[in-house]
Amino acid sequence: MSLSESFRVVYGILQMMANSTDGISTGEIVETFGISRRSVPKYISILEEMGVPIYVDRKRYYLDQDYFVSFTLTPDESDFLYLALERALTHQSARWWVIRSLLRKLGGNTMTTTLLGKFDLDSGEHPSARWFTLLAQAKRNQTEVWVEYHPLNQPSTTQWRIRPYRFISNPLSDGFYVLCEGTRDEKQYIPLSLKFDRILEIRPTDLKYSIGDQARIVSQTGQAWGVWNTDHPPTHVQLRFEPRHYDRLLESIWHETQQLSVDNNGYVYFSVDVSAPEEMIPWIRSWGSGVVVIEPESLKQRIIRSLQRQLHAYGLTQGASQEHQSLLYSLWAKYDRKSGAYHLLIYHLLDVAAVAWMMWHHVLSDYQRQWLADLLHLDEESACRQIALLAALHDIGKATPSFQKKAQPLYQLFIDAGINERAIDKPHGILSTVILESWLMNKGMKRHVAISLASVIGGHHGSWIADTEVDKANPGGSRWKDLQDQLCQIIQETLDVQVFQVSEDVQTINTFAAFLSGFVSVCDWIGSDEAYFPYETEIIEPSGYFQRSLKRAEIALAEQGWFGWETDGCIVPFESIFPFPPNALQNAAITHCQFTDRPPRLILVEYLTGGGKTEVALYLADLLMNLFRLTGVYVAMPTQATSNQMFERVAKYLQTRYPHQTINLQLIHGQAEQHPLYQQLQPQPDREGNESGLTAQQWFQGHKRALLAPYAVGTVDQAMLSVLQVKHHFVRQYGLSHKVVIFDEIHGYDTYMNAIIDCLLEWLVALKSPMILLSATLSRTTRQNLLAQVGADSEHLPEVSYPRLTFVSHDGGVQVHPLPKSDVRIIQIQHIPGDPDTLGNRLASIYQQGGCIAVICNTVNEAICVARLLQNHPDIQQDDVLLFHARFPPAWRNQIEQDVLAAFGKNGDRPMRAILVATQIIEQSLDLDFDFMVTSVAPIDLIIQRAGRLHRHAGRVRPHHLQQPILAICTPMMSEHDVPDFGVDKLIYSEFILLKTWLVLRQITELRIPDDLDPIMDFVYNDDAAHIEDVASAYLQALDCAFQDMQMAETRSNFKGSQVIIGSPSKRGIIGNYSSRFSDDERNLVVSRDIRPSIDSICFTSDLPRELLDRKPTKEEVSTLLRYRVPIQHQKVKEALEQLPENPNWARIPQLRYARAIVFDRDQYHVPNTPFILQLTKFYGLEILEEKS
Repeated sequence: MSLSESFRVVYGILQMMANSTDGISTGEIVETFGISRRSVPKYISILEEMGVPIYVDRKRYYLDQDYFVSFTLTPDESDFLYLALERALTHQSARWWVIRSLLRKLGGNTMTTTLLGKFDLDSGEHPSARWFTLLAQAKRNQTEVWVEYHPLNQPSTTQWRIRPYRFISNPLSDGFYVLCEGTRDEKQYIPLSLKFDRILEIRPTDLKYSIGDQARIVSQTGQAWGVWNTDHPPTHVQLRFEPRHYDRLLESIWHETQQLSVDNNGYVYFSVDVSAPEEMIPWIRSWGSGVVVIEPESLKQRIIRSLQRQLHAYGLTQGASQEHQSLLYSLWAKYDRKSGAYHLLIYHLLDVAAVAWMMWHHVLSDYQRQWLADLLHLDEESACRQIALLAALHDIGKATPSFQKKAQPLYQLFIDAGINERAIDKPHGILSTVILESWLMNKGMKRHVAISLASVIGGHHGSWIADTEVDKANPGGSRWKDLQDQLCQIIQETLDVQVFQVSEDVQTINTFAAFLSGFVSVCDWIGSDEAYFPYETEIIEPSGYFQRSLKRAEIALAEQGWFGWETDGCIVPFESIFPFPPNALQNAAITHCQFTDRPPRLILVEYLTGGGKTEVALYLADLLMNLFRLTGVYVAMPTQATSNQMFERVAKYLQTRYPHQTINLQLIHGQAEQHPLYQQLQPQPDREGNESGLTAQQWFQGHKRALLAPYAVGTVDQAMLSVLQVKHHFVRQYGLSHKVVIFDEIHGYDTYMNAIIDCLLEWLVALKSPMILLSATLSRTTRQNLLAQVGADSEHLPEVSYPRLTFVSHDGGVQVHPLPKSDVRIIQIQHIPGDPDTLGNRLASIYQQGGCIAVICNTVNEAICVARLLQNHPDIQQDDVLLFHARFPPAWRNQIEQDVLAAFGKNGDRPMRAILVATQIIEQSLDLDFDFMVTSVAPIDLIIQRAGRLHRHAGRVRPHHLQQPILAICTPMMSEHDVPDFGVDKLIYSEFILLKTWLVLRQITELRIPDDLDPIMDFVYNDDAAHIEDVASAYLQALDCAFQDMQMAETRSNFKGSQVIIGSPSKRGIIGNYSSRFSDDERNLVVSRDIRPSIDSICFTSDLPRELLDRKPTKEEVSTLLRYRVPIQHQKVKEALEQLPENPNWARIPQLRYARAIVFDRDQYHVPNTPFILQLTKFYGLEILEEKS
């Protein structure tokens, strides 16, 4: 049964009980409404929940007499009530059961009986009647309700949580309204009057409100002309009527504040004070030419524009300039085909200009504003106006026939005016570029500058416009060009832009253009939000509309979370931010960083793991932000796991540093939504906010926008996307501009990624974003290359031994300072055969004596095999073995990560004995401590990183046999010439580096840190293999072959990297010579890493309900599904899964669009048409098994 039919039955039963003194029986209800006997109690229950007092006596239902309000009407009162009901019923006959019920009760009256015959009073119930019932119930119970509302002439609906106070009718129309207070952000309630006919849905809540709040609302009803109210003081309106209307004006009380006076000529002056004067427009126009508006001017102009449009509709507009004005105000920017609503183009351009204006004054930092003014050679106010103008003109390409034709009903006006043209449909961004190029050059801008700016502004939808696209575009003929020029001129005059100039230097143009394109895109996103910038078709003077848009822009920026945090300019001591005084490293680093009048380009800190580099970076970043008023910090980490850990550390730092400010902090990577703290920081409808002051504002969530937040932690990939040929890369550049960017573990990237990072560093220098680089093991070659990318003289660096701090000033000057050495740590090096039996027995022997052991493998498959070996070993308790790798669903992996930290972290409850088998995910940034470690052979810098987890935490009690840190190296398989065979590890790491690392490891028995780091790193990463002494010829030959392979691989990787980047900011022609090659959805984030592509599998284990496959999931359910996402790279399995059909219910969900649902049966899934089985268990994770034929 439909909802409408259910309401008919419910109120029919209520009417029967009201009209029967003897009650009604179940049988009578069944017979009257044709429902089953079992349904009757359900409807009685609905009435009781609505507050209707029902009692049962001898199986008959009665209404409690207290439910009725008794009163007596005189014949005069009955006739007057008839008049009111007749008017209401004439307009609302299909809607209001209450009116029909009243008429039935007045049935004895002759006139009422006649009226009842005019209408079908048993017609189907209108939804607005249901809304009246639900709202009346909420009003009685003083509970809030959620309302979905469709404002007049708007294409989209809005959600309000309201407190209903009164029901009122509009004295000037047939409308009924609920007078209420409402909120969309759960924080601020504003007065509302919602028309019942525009309510689409109502959902009750249990939230109570105080009836005392009604006073403010009720007091405002006298200000409304009809039903519109505002928080602002009422506006004084004065009208002048012709003398002939005097008697008619006296017949009615039009408003409680009205005042009438007559001048010597008989003209009547009518004055009122109302909340929203625009609500008077239909009433004013109903008097025709007999009335004029005296004040306010804004109301007078609206009436004039409305009359002008009506004249044009009748073809009565005269004069070419008037026709042009009319056409100008007929250009639309947004159009809703369902409702016919539209938003004028001139207003959209001014909306975006207003956002840019408010962003300049309230979001950009002092440093950014000065930097932009310097680039433009203007004062700050003039720079603001020019940038707002350029932002406004982003959509000038919509003033073209090919775009305007998309709304055929509106285009008819242009056809009637004789300027209909055939035009090839081109994206309006390309057309904007063509128009802007010409217009800017006409304003005196040099051609190559105009082309660059036009390309990036026209590319605000994601891709800079290529020159080849511009050549083929036609924005219309001469009359369209006149319209375009006039529109540009109006915007220029409104913003009072006097001059146009930009430096002609290539790097300056490229840098400004990149910043501008990101800035314009963001302003366009905000200025296109209909919740803040509703559709407007009335003709309003541009400067007046711009002032209105400025207020809307300020509200939008405030509600989206752009305001709330700013640097306080205070320099605070280290120990006030962190719960300990600075150590020797931290003291020295702070002392060496003497900042001048401008921030440095780069600070490079090379120090041991666990030495306090993170605190140094955060403190130096804090100094830089407060000294130079920068815009925030982004911390770029190598992996998702390390990002999660750093996110928690940054959150603690911010809570201590800015305890009384609301700070927007984002976590950016593919699994960020699964992080418990990140979930906690996201605003929720059912809670007030986070008491810590930290928040993850919803508007900034998502890969494109997250870097716009003042603080963010994520993978390095997110920063790299700012220089890759992906859509909206420039939005990320704008987000990173004038931020401190911290790169942790900067040494850990391959040749392909380094090619991208090199480009990124150049752009960060150009965007005035100081960088802090942290590394425990950086080769000399990598160090020199990093410094070269930021414009430093890397060839003549002073020789300073490890550990050290390198400081590159704003002009490229380099200083290298020694950092205090920690006490020498001696790590014993042992070798252990890699065969399973020997490895298992050795580990079991150490385990039996107690201690925390780590086994670090280079592949997931190897880690699973070792874990299975140990689990099955008779001398090892299964519960004491943990396995940690990347092929677990996030729902399980997060718990494993917490278990690992709880057992081996700094503040964990350390077990007497345990073995953790893991992959590389524990070698960086995770603060873990082990007594003994076994590792596969890896590049020497990674070996040192892994060794940094040995005896990491001072003062810990160790087992007697593990008082000294011991690193055991698994001996690789050897050829007959004593050359190691690294197997599949050669696919992960360079064989040349592995061979040189093995040369070091095989002949040492201890590693002295930090003394051995520089010589070992220089040996392994020196490309010269010909002069190595005491090495067999077979080994030298293997080295030579591996070196040739490495060079070829690096050449390929460098070339691949160069093909996906946007190019150096100093390179001429980077704008206009390409368009984005890659989309920016998750499937294509692979371009930031040179790895095999994968396919996402959503693992339906017993934890996931199967019904999520059969319908479109809610937002919360999408989050749940993503907690069971595992990427699969295995080539044959991936290809087989790609042949499976996509789930149509996931097609419009970006995170799930390309994923495949894998339904496991008893932990297994047979991959169709292959011999492979996917096996998923909570201990081993996802295994890919091959059936034996």
